[in-house]
Amino acid sequence: MAQKIMKVKINYENMRDSNLSVFAEDVVVQLTGNTNFTFTEGVLTSLATASTTYAQKLAATLGGGKVNTAEKRAARITLVALLRSVAQQVNLQGNNDEVILKTSGFMMAYETTEPKPLQVPTDFEARPGSNPLELYMTVKSHTQVDSYVFCYGPADTAGNLSNLQQRVSADNSVTISNLEPNVKYVCRVFYTGRKKVSEFSSLQYSYVMPA
Repeated sequence: MAQKIMKVKINYENMRDSNLSVFAEDVVVQLTGNTNFTFTEGVLTSLATASTTYAQKLAATLGGGKVNTAEKRAARITLVALLRSVAQQVNLQGNNDEVILKTSGFMMAYETTEPKPLQVPTDFEARPGSNPLELYMTVKSHTQVDSYVFCYGPADTAGNLSNLQQRVSADNSVTISNLEPNVKYVCRVFYTGRKKVSEFSSLQYSYVMPA
């Protein structure tokens, strides 16, 4: 199942001029005195100054003029860069907590990630069980595993491993009883979990103790 990651948007380069001015001012208001976040001294002051400067330069462009437009553009670049920097710090301190992140005033930007593929099972072992006619199998445990699927059958079926019997277990070990004496068994295992299935382990062979 895909996992949802909570974070705030960090890129505001494409926001319209008038919207950016209002947005930046609101972020400053929301972060001032906000105990959910701690910033290096001067960071919020710089952001507030950049927000005010940009609003002033934006208003000045209403009168036209290349100089005013150039100054507004420079002020915008500074403001967007500071918003990015502060938003990155908010994400680090917000620690995937949607409630806390929303108090920052920044826009939310949700992401989803697919769980990592399950690793090939390792440290798989098959050996005679504690009692006659038993086969014991064990494999290294895995935190993302829901089930361990142990496969076994007479070694002469190794040419067609799809015919092996399966025993599904929530534990990383299993004991199979009432097997045939003097028969060599071929065994392997795979993991299942979160809609993912691992590759098979290497093959292991074992006899069982006679009755």
